[in-house]
Amino acid sequence: MADTDGFNHLSSAYDQLCNSYRAIDDFRAKLLGFLPLVTGGGLILLTGRADDVRKEFFRPVGIFGIVVTTGLLAYEIFAIKKCDALIKGGKALESELGLPNAQFTSRPNNVLHVINEPFAAAFIYPAVLAAWSYLALFFDQSLPREIISPIVFIVGLAGILLFDLSLRKPCFLRRFLPVPRALTKTEQGRVERAAARRGVRDRAIIAVLLYAGARVEECGRLDAEDVTRTGHIRLHGKGDEVRTVPLPPVACEHLAAWLDKRGTHDGPMWAGQCGPLTDSGITQVVLATGEDARIPRLCPHRLRHTYATRQGGADPAQV
Repeated sequence: MADTDGFNHLSSAYDQLCNSYRAIDDFRAKLLGFLPLVTGGGLILLTGRADDVRKEFFRPVGIFGIVVTTGLLAYEIFAIKKCDALIKGGKALESELGLPNAQFTSRPNNVLHVINEPFAAAFIYPAVLAAWSYLALFFDQSLPREIISPIVFIVGLAGILLFDLSLRKPCFLRRFLPVPRALTKTEQGRVERAAARRGVRDRAIIAVLLYAGARVEECGRLDAEDVTRTGHIRLHGKGDEVRTVPLPPVACEHLAAWLDKRGTHDGPMWAGQCGPLTDSGITQVVLATGEDARIPRLCPHRLRHTYATRQGGADPAQV
């Protein structure tokens, strides 16, 4: 009965998540179509009748268009981030529900590696801002509108594309960002206690990341047979890379407790409600554990960095 109730709760949460994603995506699509249509019509009307319209009217209208478009762009940037979070949450729920080919897990990320919804926004919003800038400077001789408008477009295009890239491929941008701070011993204790409150599975996941320095994909590829009787764990990296890492007694205890509940049969290590956890599901476990421990936005990489820092000999920048 408890399993049935849990499945029903997850199904209800999944339905609500899907509705939220569709509502945001639909509104974004309407904005992307409506905004250039209104802007283009307004600019053609005003510039085409420039002799009939007072010159001092152009600057305030252009500034008004810039302000409104900037507000809509701010909403679009927030919507990009929110949709990214909804997609990740949807993948985690699909993993828990055993839906390997559902809409979030099987959705194409892009076309030709770059074309997606944010890619379209990256052209439309900067183009509209450039158009309103051109109008605001239409009769201003001190600032060359032929130079300012392209600069506005290029800066906006690059900014949106980099923001989208930071969400889709955080590892690519991580090399340009400061190395994440390792958890203090107090913070680590809070994380471990929060994981214990969440259950033996989540406590074991945190132990693998924190005491073996596993990458999230290495944690996700674990099978039961990768936990050895000698207190070691085999981590499967990219390609055929396999490394064996010794575990401290506390991590061995947490893994043993999970295997007692899960069973020692072969197969994926981390079971959800209706199937093995994906990398996204493991990331969600870490995020939720961090929230419980009052450490928001805790990510698997920070646990790995903490492991490298504790080892002393590892270079955290290379982790």
